[in-house]
Formats: sequence, C-alpha cells, structure tokens
Amino acid sequence: MALTGQMIDADTAFRLGLVQKICEPDKLIDDCVELATTINRNGRLIAAHTMEYIEDKLLYGIQGWEKAFEVHREFYQHLRQSKDYDEGSAAFSERRKPEFSQEYYDDKTKPPGVR
Repeated sequence: MALTGQMIDADTAFRLGLVQKICEPDKLIDDCVELATTINRNGRLIAAHTMEYIEDKLLYGIQGWEKAFEVHREFYQHLRQSKDYDEGSAAFSERRKPEFSQEYYDDKTKPPGVR
C-alpha cells in the first residue's frame, strides 16, 4: 500500500504501527504529560537527536518510505555509538536506573550535523 502524499485517519495509522496510541480528546493533555515524563527519564542525547532526526529528515527532507527507512538505519547506527546507548542497554539488562552522560565515544561517530 503506497501512502506517500496521502492523509490517513488515526485508526489506520494505529493499525499500520505509525502511532502507538490514540488519545481521547478530554485526556490528551494528561496523555501528553505522561509521555513527556517518560521521555524525560530517558537519555537527553538520544531524545534530542531523535527529535532532530524526525523534524529534519522525516518531516521535511525525505520523500517516500524506502528513503525514510534508509535514513533511519543510518541514524540509528550513529546513535548506537553513543555512551548513552550502551548505558541504557546495560541499565535495562541489570534492572537499574541508567546514568546518562550525553556523550559519544568520539567525534567521528556522531550523526551528521550534530555538534
């Protein structure tokens, strides 16, 4: 099914896995606060660069799903080189709270455009 350039409704987006949850209008603010709290507990480096990736690459710069997945794979490979990725994985395995550093192992492993 080609969706490029088409609008889809919330139920279809959920069924396709494009969204994780459909919020009731009267619970929208509460659901947003809950999601923001969850994101805030995670590593800021990964959250910030994920938002940058979504805004720059997916929303504005990519045409088509295949190119979007290609860019996603490339970006994910860069994030896997961060100390926070390893710390998050270790903390999850060890069932402990992660201690994020917001650092990469070296400048060559940063995603393109990241300072």
